[in-house]
Amino acid sequence: MVVTVDKSDHESLIAGGFMKLSKLSISLSVLMLMLVSSSLASQQSKLDDKAKKAIRNSNVTMLANWLENGGDINETTKNGNSLLILASKIGDKPTIDFLLSKQIKVNYQNEVGATALMLAAKYGHDHVVEMLLDEGADPTLTNNSGVSAAQFAKAYGHYDL
Repeated sequence: MVVTVDKSDHESLIAGGFMKLSKLSISLSVLMLMLVSSSLASQQSKLDDKAKKAIRNSNVTMLANWLENGGDINETTKNGNSLLILASKIGDKPTIDFLLSKQIKVNYQNEVGATALMLAAKYGHDHVVEMLLDEGADPTLTNNSGVSAAQFAKAYGHYDL
């Protein structure tokens, strides 16, 4: 049995094959991009975890090493907290001194609009409040709900701030 294919059918078959190859190529490109993105996100979260661990443990040396190995002083956690916000929440003076010496953004606001000054005031860390104000923290900023650092301090019973 002999099958004959005219020229237009032949061209149609070839074009269909190229379309399938083209779709396969695009699918492979998308898959490779997803893998690279996933790998980069994984590396980023490892750096983020090291920085958060340094903050939690008040380990300035670990934080300095993280920065020397490519960490970004203004990097934020997945929910938008800066290293300064994390350190201000726990009231760690040596770490805050270190971060401020590295020109960290003192008025950075996280996803809910909170600043390092607001968290220091909320948790009653008067020494941190003074440090941040000395470095230019803006006490007039408010979070997304309209609450300022002074209002946080009062709401949590820290009337002397």
